[in-house]
Amino acid sequence: MWNIRLLLFLLILASCSQPRYVYNPPVRNLHFFNGKGESVVTASWSTGPSRNDQGNNKNYNHGGDIQAAYAFAGHWAILAGYHHRAERDLISDQSAIFNNTADIQYKRSGWEIGTSYFLPLDQRKFTFFYIDGGAGFTKNTFDDRSFIDSVNVIRSFSNNGARYFLQPGIYTGTGAVRFNIGLRFQYNRFSRQETNYTEPELVQYSLSGLQDITTYEPYIAFQFGTANLPWVKAIVQVSTASINKGFYIRNSYAMVGLSFYPFARK
Repeated sequence: MWNIRLLLFLLILASCSQPRYVYNPPVRNLHFFNGKGESVVTASWSTGPSRNDQGNNKNYNHGGDIQAAYAFAGHWAILAGYHHRAERDLISDQSAIFNNTADIQYKRSGWEIGTSYFLPLDQRKFTFFYIDGGAGFTKNTFDDRSFIDSVNVIRSFSNNGARYFLQPGIYTGTGAVRFNIGLRFQYNRFSRQETNYTEPELVQYSLSGLQDITTYEPYIAFQFGTANLPWVKAIVQVSTASINKGFYIRNSYAMVGLSFYPFARK
């Protein structure tokens, strides 16, 4: 009897929105350098949308990043960073036949390295063009605790990820405020998938066939500081994301942080 009800549930599920998110976009490592010998360390907190159909305010999507950059030549810098994300979605789908709820909790972490080429577009070094490129490696896991007509169904999913990105942009401004705008092109490759979802569940949750996706991620950022404290700057950053395939991704974030320039002078 339960097998028949489960089959009916999967048929109903096909017409419902049951996202399981395979990707959360990383915060950009932005340096705002003017020349050789500059360095920066940035600590930030980010947040983004998450789903809550249950009205109890227990959903979340947030994390922290530590990033660093160093200009080893007149137009070149190296980049490195580490990130961690924690997310929770609370989903409810009700029908005349089923009452289905799901509590899905995600953990993501990883690191990223790259290089940056930056070039002034005016003699005063007011505006710079830059292009960053690099790679990152991530670990993604989530636990899915669902109740289908009071029957507890526990599932898990995990994979490793490799990402390769190219990121052109422009930053401009002097003194108290600087502005950055760019577009990140990123290829994401997933491997070492482990799960106890059934194949029909993988299909219905848009997890089946997950091997690679390409993301397109425009972003803007503002950096704020004062002449009396040139070694510390506040930074805010927002981004959106879209993909080339039909998987679910977190499609935006907002970040606030502090950047420290240890060798800055007044």
